[in-house]
Order: sequence, then C-alpha cells, then structure tokens
Amino acid sequence: MNFREDLGWKNKSTFQISPGSHTDQIATKYYKKEVIPFSINMGIPPAATIMAGSGFLYTILPRGCDELGIAGALQGYPIDVVKCKTVDTYSIAEAEYVIEGYLDTTKKVWESPLAEKDQRQGVYPFHPNGPATWERLIGPMNSP
Repeated sequence: MNFREDLGWKNKSTFQISPGSHTDQIATKYYKKEVIPFSINMGIPPAATIMAGSGFLYTILPRGCDELGIAGALQGYPIDVVKCKTVDTYSIAEAEYVIEGYLDTTKKVWESPLAEKDQRQGVYPFHPNGPATWERLIGPMNSP
C-alpha cells in the first residue's frame, strides 16, 4: 500500500491489483461506475492464504467462484466471515487485522509523484493500480 503524503492523504492509499486476478475482474466490471466496499484481511488462516494466491488458476477457480468455500474445504471446516463494522461487506472472522474501506473505480490516482509527473503508472519501485479510501483499521481482532 502506498500513502501519498505529498497529497496530504490520511485515509487513502493506492495498492497493487494484479491484472487478471479476481479483484481485477471485479474492479474492471465496475470501472468508472461506482465505489466498491472492500476489506483487506491480514493474518488469516493458512488455507485462505493459499486460496488468495491461487486467483490465476482459472480452470480451477473461474470468475465468481467461492474462494473461501474452497479454503474451508482445504482445511476441513468453513472459513467464518463477519460483517464489517464500517462498510457494507464482509471480512474473515479469524483475521488478525482488517482494513475496511472502498475501492474507488471512478477516479485515477497516481501511485507516486514521479509516476504522476511522467504520466507512467507501474514502472517505479512501488506500482499499485487503483485508489482506495479507508474508513479505518480494525484490529487486532482478538484484542479486548
């Protein structure tokens, strides 16, 4: 994730969306149409991590498949999800940290001042694709 301090961002960042991934397919479907509720889950069960890295196995995981359902099958019991606290979407109940916010497909935000100056996205050391606005960091999930 990249927070553009030069723009005074306090609750916005850019982040990498791998072309062709399921997240990219969703962002492309809604591109320039609407803001998408979004959660980033960290410290998740190993089976969910395995499935998160499997988004390019289209013969096994076609568009719209239930990756968390498959992760539950891998570990032998379901992955529990909970309603997010600040946006209308879900997160993994066992996640240690959750960032809740929105993926804004209606705007183009440059990843860095250099990328903006050169009008070239994805060629500098940090190369995210899309803007995101974060409501708040929720976590750690198991804290009192």
